[in-house]
Amino acid sequence: MKFIFSKKTSLLPILFLSLHFSAQEIYIPYRDGKLWGVSNYEGTEIIAPKYDSISFNVQDDYDFKLFHTYKNKKRGVILDGKEILLPEYKNIFATYRGYIIGEMDDEKKHQMIIDKSGAKITEQPVLNILMSERFGNEYAENTYNTLFHFLNDNMREDLLVWNPKEQKSTFIYKDYYSIALRDDKKSRKLDLAFRKNEADPLTEVTLISDGKSLVPYVTKNNREMIVKRIPERSSPYYGGYQEGVKAPSYTYPQTYSERGTSYTPPPPPPSTGKISTFEVKPAQSSSNVTVTKMPSYVNVSYSLENDIPKIIYSYGYQKDAKKVTKRLKLPRKIKDLKVENFKGNRPERKTTDSIYTYSNYITYTTKNKKAILITEDKATEFDSIKMLNPSRDSGYQGILYLLGQKDKKNGKMKFSFMNGNQHQFSATEFDELIVNDVFGNYDFSYWTIKKDGKYGVINPQGEIILQPVYDEIINKKVEYGYGNYLRLKKDGKYGFLTPTRVKPTAGINFIEPVYEYRIRNVYMQYPYWQSVFSSTSGRNGKNGTLIIALEDEKGNLLGYANKNGQLYFKN
Repeated sequence: MKFIFSKKTSLLPILFLSLHFSAQEIYIPYRDGKLWGVSNYEGTEIIAPKYDSISFNVQDDYDFKLFHTYKNKKRGVILDGKEILLPEYKNIFATYRGYIIGEMDDEKKHQMIIDKSGAKITEQPVLNILMSERFGNEYAENTYNTLFHFLNDNMREDLLVWNPKEQKSTFIYKDYYSIALRDDKKSRKLDLAFRKNEADPLTEVTLISDGKSLVPYVTKNNREMIVKRIPERSSPYYGGYQEGVKAPSYTYPQTYSERGTSYTPPPPPPSTGKISTFEVKPAQSSSNVTVTKMPSYVNVSYSLENDIPKIIYSYGYQKDAKKVTKRLKLPRKIKDLKVENFKGNRPERKTTDSIYTYSNYITYTTKNKKAILITEDKATEFDSIKMLNPSRDSGYQGILYLLGQKDKKNGKMKFSFMNGNQHQFSATEFDELIVNDVFGNYDFSYWTIKKDGKYGVINPQGEIILQPVYDEIINKKVEYGYGNYLRLKKDGKYGFLTPTRVKPTAGINFIEPVYEYRIRNVYMQYPYWQSVFSSTSGRNGKNGTLIIALEDEKGNLLGYANKNGQLYFKN
């Protein structure tokens, strides 16, 4: 097991500067004794240990590049390996709108406002943020601006626009006696009234957006407006300036649809002013045409009439479909005879010229055996039969049952799978199945099996994902996100597996037990916010690395480690 290097790099704290995250450098909290600092991925010390603790910001706007620092019950901020706010604030709020608020520990709780890049928005602390609203393209990085309405310590108000791309504040009104905003979203503009000084008359202004800034249109004497061209659909609340563009005219071809098929007639030939002529050719002989016979569809259902089991065949899906009812032959001495409906998918059986769909099934007990009859004339009999519910993310389509059969020699139960067509399958028989659905079916249907006292992992297709060689497998909830992972233990060491549709890949979603400490949490694409362990875990295209949080036997955080086993803590 590797430990963090002791080499240090000289770095002075930098306050309120413009910072840019380097995709090549990854910063990780590390601990030396009782103090915490920051290192890079290689383990080189970036900020010497001096904080009582460091925690991640848990809002997805910032991923895990923002650290909250704690020292003597005061809080600060580290962003991209740089100390942005010293630990001298009572509270730190990272907002989803893209800025960070540092609340001071004074009587009026003054606030310092910085951008998520670390650049300062306010020159001096303000008393309160009265309003903040984005305009422009809110969903593209650094293409939106933010309108701020501040109340200063001298009880004067500011209205300014923050441009994150240029990292610049532009004041619309600065140090005014009062600014009152009247938000009228229906008119797609922002109306406000202001006084520069207390004795000044009230002036009304309409602000509109040109996509980059807010332009005032002044009304004199509260009545006469200075008329200027107002861009269409422009508002700080409706995505900024958008020119109205007339769509080109286009005539859609008429489409004829019948019984799930569609036909679009070809366009007519260009007009030449002459009468078109064409040659009529004889049709092909029927002997040369291959006709594909469509299969017939048969719906099969079971019923009990006066305790007499019957099977009903419905040919076709129309209301007047032909129905044939037959009495079902079952063993004489049976108990607990029931007709049960499927939930969700219904099994199908295909023959040469027909497709049979089963809407329900029959269960009963005979000779202390559980029996189930779905698609065959003969029931399946086992000591136990349980219906399973694979999640949609497992990739398994259909009905699935867990079959249990007692061993005649030792009386122990052995388990295997059966699908909705009563076909038994499994890569191996096992002694126990743990479904791992305690967190609301976020397991993606990786199930734990036990065989000969050891644990492994199987999927609903019956494929062994991990051989039963582990001393312990525990399903764990992910912290700060959704999903789960399976914590593996073998020979006193710990590893993990994150459930996905594909088989495990070493170093990506699977690590054999190599850590001497228990795994507390897994960050799949650190420092980016990727905690959903599914087949879509790389949906945002951001590249990160695998970082693991470790804890002691009491559940206390020890520190972090990378996929190669290097620890970012010591002492």
